[in-house]
Amino acid sequence: MVYEQKNIAVQQVIDHALSVIRAYIDMKHLPKRKAREYYDWKPPPTGWLKLNVDSAVFSELHKAEVGVVLRDDVGKVILAASKVEFEVNTAEAIESLAIFRALQLCTSMGIQRLIMESDCLIAIQVLNNELVSDA
Repeated sequence: MVYEQKNIAVQQVIDHALSVIRAYIDMKHLPKRKAREYYDWKPPPTGWLKLNVDSAVFSELHKAEVGVVLRDDVGKVILAASKVEFEVNTAEAIESLAIFRALQLCTSMGIQRLIMESDCLIAIQVLNNELVSDA
């Protein structure tokens, strides 16, 4: 089987599909909760924008996906984007790449008052250390 110019074994595709189905079935048995219980978005200060960055690694497919959402201080979505990345093999690496791509995008849009959120502590710590050492 060929997907995006890469050969993938049929058994690998079947195994992945079965794991997705199993995960879906398992999630259906979890107690129902409101999305707000899992994640509580807080708006940035007035006049600022908030950028939320996230990623997922699909090791067996040798790819990852990054996603960003940019909102204003009342929660209005200004921009949402996602991108597939290939040959990224750790969560920290793809999250760092997601942050980099998101900052590139915001810079090209001329955004200067920006707060960024990510769930990857290592990537944020590295970025904060770089900003402090460059100051």
